[in-house]
Amino acid sequence: MATEARYNKAKEEWLDAAKAARDHMEDSKKKHKEEKDVGITSDSWEKWFPQNDRMFAEKWNEFQQKTASFKMAMGQFDSAKAEAWDKAYGQLHSEKYHGAGEDKGSNYLIITPEV
Repeated sequence: MATEARYNKAKEEWLDAAKAARDHMEDSKKKHKEEKDVGITSDSWEKWFPQNDRMFAEKWNEFQQKTASFKMAMGQFDSAKAEAWDKAYGQLHSEKYHGAGEDKGSNYLIITPEV
């Protein structure tokens, strides 16, 4: 069973990874837009970044790993909280993925429900 300290550490690392991934995503999308505006690329950002912005790819992978670690620690520490988090995550993911915003249809959603 995870201790409260382990849960808190995993949560902090997850939120730090989410912030880093979000920051790098914003920078990556700016670079992509600049290249698209001058005609260097016509690819979507999701096709463009794996070859042109390895830093975001690394930050995305780290965020995915920290999410998994956090979910495991939360589930071991407080299963009711983990269940509520999963439900909130699913709802937010659906809203962003199917919504009208720029995240519509994206495979790279950085979602951090309150826990």
